[in-house]
Amino acid sequence: MMLLAWYVQNQQGQNKPAAPTQPASALATQASRPAGDSGGPSSGPAASTPATAGGRDQPQTSPSQKWDRWITLQQPAHEKFLIGSLDSSTGYKFQVELDNLGAAIYTVKLSEHFISVKDRQFWAKDPKGYEEALAKEPGKYPGHYSLLNPGVAYECGKQFLPMATGTLTVSLAKDKSVFGQWNLQNVAWRRVPAAATAPSDSQSAVYEWSVYYNPQQVEPTGEMLLFTVRKTYTVRKNSFSVDVSLELINHWQRPIWVTIEQNGPTGVPHTVDAGSAVDERQTVYAKYNLPAKKISSSLLASDKLTKMSIDSPEELGRSDDPENQCLWLGQTNKFFASVLYVKPPGQNELSAPQYRIGWRLTAVDQTPTSRNGLMSILIGPGNAQTDGKQEYLHGLEVPPGGKGVRLDMDLFAGPKDRELLEGKEGVAGAKPLYGQLQYIDLLAISPCCNIEFCAVSWLALAMMWLLKALSGLTLGNFGLAIMVLVLVVRVIMHPLTRYSQVSMTKMSKKMAALQPEIQKLREKYADDKAELNRQMMLLYRQQGTGMSSGMLGCLPMLVQMPIWVALWSGIQASVELRHAAFLPVWITDLAAPDAILSWTFHIPLIGNSLNLLPLLLTVAMYLQQKLTPQMTAAAMTPEQASQQKMMKIMLPGMMLLIFYNMPSGLNLYIMASTFVGVIEQYFIRKHIKEKEQQDKSKETVVVAPGKMSRANRPKKPKGPFWFKR
Repeated sequence: MMLLAWYVQNQQGQNKPAAPTQPASALATQASRPAGDSGGPSSGPAASTPATAGGRDQPQTSPSQKWDRWITLQQPAHEKFLIGSLDSSTGYKFQVELDNLGAAIYTVKLSEHFISVKDRQFWAKDPKGYEEALAKEPGKYPGHYSLLNPGVAYECGKQFLPMATGTLTVSLAKDKSVFGQWNLQNVAWRRVPAAATAPSDSQSAVYEWSVYYNPQQVEPTGEMLLFTVRKTYTVRKNSFSVDVSLELINHWQRPIWVTIEQNGPTGVPHTVDAGSAVDERQTVYAKYNLPAKKISSSLLASDKLTKMSIDSPEELGRSDDPENQCLWLGQTNKFFASVLYVKPPGQNELSAPQYRIGWRLTAVDQTPTSRNGLMSILIGPGNAQTDGKQEYLHGLEVPPGGKGVRLDMDLFAGPKDRELLEGKEGVAGAKPLYGQLQYIDLLAISPCCNIEFCAVSWLALAMMWLLKALSGLTLGNFGLAIMVLVLVVRVIMHPLTRYSQVSMTKMSKKMAALQPEIQKLREKYADDKAELNRQMMLLYRQQGTGMSSGMLGCLPMLVQMPIWVALWSGIQASVELRHAAFLPVWITDLAAPDAILSWTFHIPLIGNSLNLLPLLLTVAMYLQQKLTPQMTAAAMTPEQASQQKMMKIMLPGMMLLIFYNMPSGLNLYIMASTFVGVIEQYFIRKHIKEKEQQDKSKETVVVAPGKMSRANRPKKPKGPFWFKR
């Protein structure tokens, strides 16, 4: 009956004359549109205005002439607004650029992280001078690192803004019939003044969007206000979190049910500044197991998005799941992460089941060859059990009389620093909440060559911790810290290296002693190579000079391989090494290859740069091969001798191809370790020779009875004038 009365009154209202022109000082309004429309004027939002850092609103557009029963205020001018600061001396960790379309975030730029090494070096020398140069010549310097950015689907050109509020559906609480639906993502919200009582160490921006009930087609007044959606962004000094609150306020005299979509922290960029062609972005989400009281995280690599349907949301979890409640959702790349967490109303709780949130991921083609994941949450809908019957819930119940429902969210946007993610006390920007939510899982250790068992997470984390600790001794120079780490590892492994060298030397002597026997076997089985090889292997085994003895020379390298893999994994995820320099003009980024010369075209297996460290590493490997004791040519078959010569060339060549495009920090470690190993081998072999000479000098000579031969008799000393005494 209510809907029928509304329809009759609406038809009568269409025959009335248009309302008089509204004064320019009044709020501009517009007629509402059918369910699912954006609610904005047909001409679209006004032209974009420059971002402003003050608290004044931009001028509003001219008022509309048409009125209807359900109306929204006409869209204000499209504007951007800044909170936070890029000046690190102010204490802010980032600057948030807000967009009133969907009350979204346009960008989040970090104040102490940059796109290029050149920017980082300039800023480190003169922070104020860098900011002035960036303002005067914005094209000369890439600028601060932007962690959150707009996403665009290349096929349709649709733009997706981080944290934009999407479709809002309002239902009647009694019969659950939908009487309004609006897509707020493309609507310009009004920015209203923030509360005057805000703390001095924070900055806030408040956006509102409202719906009015206008049965008589007159100017909307406060008494006609039905409901308001209010969104507040707050950034605080010394924090990597953006506090986001979403309020649903019901001004009607009866309860309503509301369902609302909310974009997540999408737009994390692909890490291209580290020289990696592989998209290392990952979608990360965590669930809280109620029975076990344990948080577990899951990773979805970018290549898994290719198996998902385009523009079709896939639910990853729910906040009201009876056992595994979804806690947070985010996206990471190699060095940075952004995570959205919905805070529960209770202080001693982790999850928020009362909001009935569905955490979703949508695959979107960002380019013709790559996809990106758009994260979002759907607040409100779900299933309820009533007297054993399942009933669909249309949304969150919002009480009447100016009351509402408020969702508080924590948006983390910062580097994947271990101590920061653990919420360690005293670390700049860290919050205990990060440790409680187990954000350390964002620091995923990438497997070597996509082989899962190669990634020893605990060892990689230990190497990262040790490097950071050693950097304190080297005045923050991680390159010197790597050199110190080489010395520490070499000292620990010295007994093993010495044992290996002594064993190889003894084996070489045994092989030399076996030459007569080997020569006999070659003459005996000259026409049967298979039998010759079998007899030689049998001889080696009987004399203790088999293949196991030959592997002793490779033992130190084999023991170090897990350290190399762990160091590679740690460098891949260590933001401390990003743009960290070893020398002023060379090796200026330990997390990237040390390009001393670059070109525009691409060379297979090499890329577009000349890297010096891998070449030095190859030289060190070759010298190490030369100094390592080998079997003599006489003790080997012609095939074995040919293989040995080939390995002396192939092994350094393989190392060159494998490590050519590796991070310079890893190449620096292996090169320094190899050169130190060459020097160590030289002194070990020198010590072995000296010991052999000492052993010979201590040998006791037994003289047989009888007269010695004249050749072996000692000569008598001659007297004066050459006469014998």
